[in-house]
Amino acid sequence: MGSWEEESASHPRVLFDGKIYRMWYMGMDYDYKRGLGLAMSKDGVHWTKYEGNPVLGPGEEGEWDDYGPEVPAIIYDKKECLFKMWYMGANEPYASIGSGYAWSKDGIHWTKYEHNPVLKIGEEGEWDQYYAALETVVYDGRIYRGWYTGFQDDSWYAHIGYCWSKDGIHWHKYKENPVLAPVPGTWNEAGIWVSSVVHKDGLYYMFYDGGDYAGSNSIAYATSKDGKNWEPYEDNPIFFASDSGFDDFWVLTPWVKYMRHEWKMWYTAINQDWVQSMGYASSREHPYIHQRQIARVNHHCIESIEPNPCSDYATIRIKMEQPGMVSMNILRTDGSLVQQLVNRKYEAGTHEIHFNASALHNGVYLCNLKLNDYKETKMMVKN
Repeated sequence: MGSWEEESASHPRVLFDGKIYRMWYMGMDYDYKRGLGLAMSKDGVHWTKYEGNPVLGPGEEGEWDDYGPEVPAIIYDKKECLFKMWYMGANEPYASIGSGYAWSKDGIHWTKYEHNPVLKIGEEGEWDQYYAALETVVYDGRIYRGWYTGFQDDSWYAHIGYCWSKDGIHWHKYKENPVLAPVPGTWNEAGIWVSSVVHKDGLYYMFYDGGDYAGSNSIAYATSKDGKNWEPYEDNPIFFASDSGFDDFWVLTPWVKYMRHEWKMWYTAINQDWVQSMGYASSREHPYIHQRQIARVNHHCIESIEPNPCSDYATIRIKMEQPGMVSMNILRTDGSLVQQLVNRKYEAGTHEIHFNASALHNGVYLCNLKLNDYKETKMMVKN
């Protein structure tokens, strides 16, 4: 029997009490069951996992979260001496029916609210009718302010909404939602996902990630005076995938804290083999976490996927400067195989691979190319 996190470990959420860093993160097994684990650190970089993980697991079969909790928002309420968590619940491998609430005295033993979920998906026709994940909460001692990722259908075209609550249980969605949306033709045209909001010196700083249809995913930030009206930073994105290593494909789910005169960020990293892990970055340059952009030079590459998004058929065009063995696979976003398109030798030149996508459910997929020792992945959307 495999580990509860054998498929992935991602979505870090970190709190610091002045002595110890605590990280709660999401793990998933090969049956797509999710759980939340705990790790602890003295420096925020070197972590020790709690031996009793996961600390929060799936609900009983038939319950709203029987595939498990995901993407938690965590705060510590000093007045009540409680850790408070809001988490997305799933009852199918790729579906959500809102966000639930749980609390704990020690961050290990959690009690789920018996009337979960506390933030439900929208009504039919609303922008968040398919998905509502409350991913970050700011509490000022009177009002809980939350920001959540939502989308209308299984195309995963995500926007960001705002909500508030007096008790952390009964939430009110802002009538003018969504408060931040993707921009067609830009780095975030395929959707944006909120991860963390920091309130500092009278401003809210939102850190979020977004992707384009070419397959890139990067991290950005925006500012707001009221938490509702947001101004994205003009030079977004601020943090990119590396040119090699553990985060050379996607960077996402930024969890940012400002402490000890420094911005600290923990994030999910995905490499070209779709191995998910977690990374750390920091900056004293307010609020730039990272300012470099990697320009890759590929001798063998996926030139295009057309059309993208597609409804029935798509053509994948590859360019090779040398002959070699080509393996082309369509993957789900968790890295599992949907279909192998080709596995054969090609001569140097430009080649077209035709793909019938009509049997796929609407959503986001990955087009994964392996050419000799070279690997490349691009995103494809079915609608």
